Amino acid sequence: MAETAWVLYGATGFTGQLIARHAVAAGLRPVLAAREPQALAELGRELGLEARCAKIDDPDSLARMLAGRAAVVNAAGPFALTQPAVAEASLRAGVDYFDLSGDAPLLESLGGLGADFAAANRALVPAIGFDVVFSDAAIADAASRIGPVRSVRLGLSFFRPTMSQGSWKSALEEPSIALVRRDGHLCERPASHRRELFDFGSGPRSGEIVTWGDLVTAAWTTGAPDVTVLVEADWSARIAGITLGLLKSPPGLWLGRRMIGCFPAGPDARQRSRNHSSIVAEVTDQAGNVARTALRTADPYDMTARAVVAAMQELPALDGRHGLMSPTMAFGAAQLLAIDGCKVVQRN
Repeated sequence: MAETAWVLYGATGFTGQLIARHAVAAGLRPVLAAREPQALAELGRELGLEARCAKIDDPDSLARMLAGRAAVVNAAGPFALTQPAVAEASLRAGVDYFDLSGDAPLLESLGGLGADFAAANRALVPAIGFDVVFSDAAIADAASRIGPVRSVRLGLSFFRPTMSQGSWKSALEEPSIALVRRDGHLCERPASHRRELFDFGSGPRSGEIVTWGDLVTAAWTTGAPDVTVLVEADWSARIAGITLGLLKSPPGLWLGRRMIGCFPAGPDARQRSRNHSSIVAEVTDQAGNVARTALRTADPYDMTARAVVAAMQELPALDGRHGLMSPTMAFGAAQLLAIDGCKVVQRN
């Protein structure tokens, strides 16, 4: 495979730049692509990479950008806008499609497009960022030790979390709902039922139900009809929740949209070096047997970049697998858990 066989769309964003730099450090040479030509040209010159500008509302330019490539990684948000356009262009150009989306309702809507990709012998693999690569691998790892899966509970804890401008924008625009999967369907939990106890690694603690991409991808990976995702309700999660609640009020939304541009683009290298996360997957089979796999990972933004680079290095391994897949379905749990910065700390 040619070294320039894949395109990184959204390369000028905070996460896109991290991916591009990790790729170059790993010896890969993606084609950089974005909507804003000046920043794109500067990044291309800095990294010595080909740069192609393509507007999200111009299907022909997107298809031309992808022609002759093997794959595209869409790192440009908001994914509700970019995913349909870039995925359709990928199908038209005959290339594999990957993205960083962790939006559960958006992932749930991909079934029909997955059938089109399968018919075209191309892969459709969303959610190859921190959300949901490592949690999906932990879920699959736990599920491998028991029988047919009935339910999945996923617990996430973040130490010193810092959000990028793009993450704040996405969080600000997403509806304030808490979803779970029950009997194969996404269902909203009322505000009075959004807390559950969960063992995040040091005994039962309060967790807040969140609408995470694993609500969908865990069902793809394991067939589980019931999935719940919880974030440990520590002080940082509470502060973030209160802040978002205030910003999502009518006056707060107006102010928040204007304030985000004043925030740092994202955590710097020093901040990221101090950040880490814990992931606990608890899987129950139809006989009531329970298996748990717990992980500790480095900073989520760095782990996103490493996951994308690992996926692109393994592109040849996708030969013969087409259509809609979770990250684990595409690359295998063992491969994903071996990514630098991810450590299995418990299996039982």
